[in-house]
Amino acid sequence: MKGIGMAKLRMSPGMKIFKKKNIAEVAMRDFTKIEIKNIEVTSVFRFFGGIFLIMGIIIGLFSNILRVTIVSPEIVRIFPFLAGLQPGIVAGVLLGFVYGFSAGLGFSILALLYNFFAALLGGIKVYTKEREDKIQ
Repeated sequence: MKGIGMAKLRMSPGMKIFKKKNIAEVAMRDFTKIEIKNIEVTSVFRFFGGIFLIMGIIIGLFSNILRVTIVSPEIVRIFPFLAGLQPGIVAGVLLGFVYGFSAGLGFSILALLYNFFAALLGGIKVYTKEREDKIQ
């Protein structure tokens, strides 16, 4: 039975690709698939430790300017040498170093856990596309 007003469609050569393959496969043909199997723990420590070091110093210095107590009893229990710390520039910088070190250590432990589970289950798969205008 012929439909009323239905035109016969002719497929162009480019349309044949969509007929044979999944549309997602066609869209991803310019991309390269990479699996992240290992994360270097020292680079994670440097990156996150550095970021949190800078944030800790900024927060420590601003809290000293505003005269906010920066050493709570919970922190003194973890780091007893901070018990006699008085507000000031040295306190802000020292607290920034403690903050950066603890954050770097925490994220390094997470990187170790990722490496362990990536070895067992496989890593994260990422699709990348190389840019035409390379920055030199």
